[in-house]
Amino acid sequence: MAIPAENSHVRLTVPAKPEYVLLGRLALSGVGRLSALDPGEVDDFKLAVTEAANAFVGNGSLDGCEPGTRLSFDFSLGENTLSAEVSCPGGPNLTEKEQSLGQAIIDATVDMVERDDVTIRLIKHAG
Repeated sequence: MAIPAENSHVRLTVPAKPEYVLLGRLALSGVGRLSALDPGEVDDFKLAVTEAANAFVGNGSLDGCEPGTRLSFDFSLGENTLSAEVSCPGGPNLTEKEQSLGQAIIDATVDMVERDDVTIRLIKHAG
């Protein structure tokens, strides 16, 4: 399905709390339906985006981000790609062991990942 350029980007900003990560997944489900990815590839990408978001908000057992901190999801459609940027001021909020497990899941489910202190960028190619 061809998507006009003005409709190829979706941004969602939510409180940086574990219970709001689901909203990012739901937004990605809608965007994924418009992409060239097959449903299994979209499911893999949702898993990676969830792990990226969890790196910032923790798993609920940690204190979490400071009050008022926001978690942003930016989804973009390319001709044969789906990309996401998950960002949160303050950086990751997991133990080193939890981060390494999440990173392994991300690496196994996307084609490219880039990280900095406040953003995780993910790209998945169709096919």
